[in-house]
Amino acid sequence: MAPEQRLTPRICIPTAGVTESGKSVWLTMFHREVEALRASTSLVSFQRAESPGVEAAQFDAILDDLESGKKLEATQAHRIPAPLLFHFSDGDGMFKSNGILNLFDFGGETFSKFFNESPLQKRAQEMDSFVYFIDASMGANRPDRMKRQREQLENFCKQLREASGVPYGQPIDASVAVCISKLDIVTDENPQLEAELLKVPKGWQPPPDSPGRMPDPTLDRIRERHELLAGYQEHFFPGWDIARQFEALVGGRYMFFPVSSKGFDNDRRSPDSTETDFKDWNFNPFGVVEPVVWLMHMTGYKTL
Repeated sequence: MAPEQRLTPRICIPTAGVTESGKSVWLTMFHREVEALRASTSLVSFQRAESPGVEAAQFDAILDDLESGKKLEATQAHRIPAPLLFHFSDGDGMFKSNGILNLFDFGGETFSKFFNESPLQKRAQEMDSFVYFIDASMGANRPDRMKRQREQLENFCKQLREASGVPYGQPIDASVAVCISKLDIVTDENPQLEAELLKVPKGWQPPPDSPGRMPDPTLDRIRERHELLAGYQEHFFPGWDIARQFEALVGGRYMFFPVSSKGFDNDRRSPDSTETDFKDWNFNPFGVVEPVVWLMHMTGYKTL
C-alpha cells in the first residue's frame, strides 16, 4: 500500500453471510460499477485505488468468469483476505472528506461456529460496519438452507455481542446493511415486489447522456425499500423474524437492502431446472451501491 494511503482516513467493511449467498458476486459488481463510473452519485464519488496483493486482479478475473458463464467457487474461509480499495470523496460542501474504502470479501463460514475465536473472526469483529447477506432463494422453498442461514445469523450476533462486551438488552455500536440477495430469482413469482423496487420517484427523468441511470439513492428511498422488504419477511422466510434479531443487536442501525447483482432483466433459469443459468446473463446490477453509501452515511460522511 502506498504511504499516503496509510495516512488517509479509512472505512473498513467486511461481507458476512453463508456460503453462496452472493457476497463475492456483489463485490465484483461493485468493483465493476466503479470501473464503469456508475457507482458515483451527486454526493459521493468512487475511484479504484491500488489494492494490496493481487486482489483487484482476482476480481477482474472473477468478472471475466461471470461474463463467460462460469460459476464461481466459494470464497476460501481459512485466510484473512486483503481488501479491495477505493478512493472516495463525499458531498459536504464546507468540509468535504476524502478517504479509502476497504471492502473485505470474507468467506461464508467466517462467522460460523467452526471458526469461533479464530484470527479470521477476530479481525472481522474489529470492524464496526458490515454488509450481511441473506439469500432470498434459500428461504421457504429450501428449508434446509434457511435453517443454515438462521444458525449462521444467530452465531454472527452472538460473536459480535461477546466481542463488544455490551450486555444483552443493549444495542452494540455497529451498523449493518442487510442485503436480501438474489431477488431476481424470487421476484419471478412476485412481480408486484419487482415493480415496487424498480419504481422511480415521480417526475424523475434520467439524464440524456445516461438513459438507463437510476436516481441517486436517498434516505427516504432506502427506508421505503427497507419497509417493503420487511413486509415480505414472513413470505420469503416463514417463521424467521430477521428484523427482530438485528434490532436486538444494533438497535436502529440496520436496513434491509434489495440486491440483484445480475439484474432483473434476464432469463435467469435453465429450462426444466431450478438452478440459475450463467450463460445468458446481461449484467445490469440492481442495488449494489446503496449498502455501501448508507454505511458510509452511518459512519458520518455526507453521502446521502
